[in-house]
Amino acid sequence: MIERRQDPRIPGVFEAKWHAQSGAAQGRLTDLSWHGCFVDVANTPSVGDDALITATINGTSVKLHGQVRHVWPRIGFGMEIDPKWPMTEPERSAMRSLLNPEPSLVWRD
Repeated sequence: MIERRQDPRIPGVFEAKWHAQSGAAQGRLTDLSWHGCFVDVANTPSVGDDALITATINGTSVKLHGQVRHVWPRIGFGMEIDPKWPMTEPERSAMRSLLNPEPSLVWRD
């Protein structure tokens, strides 16, 4: 498989909830970048679903919106984060503390 990620994923374990057209569940983010993440969860959404993930990163609740790109049934799913999704300054700060530096093409106002 050709690697198409724009940024390296940072491994970690972050409690999360996801909501999509095909359902919702508790899970964990097990890696994260400015452009994508992997959610470790038994009940997975469908490829192509728009999804909203709420994760706790460094004590801050961070909402990430994007599209489900890959699904591994009963394991989890990969999501591409929408670069136009508006983030609050506390959300950006939590992401920066983990992923610094912030790409110039992401989170433009």
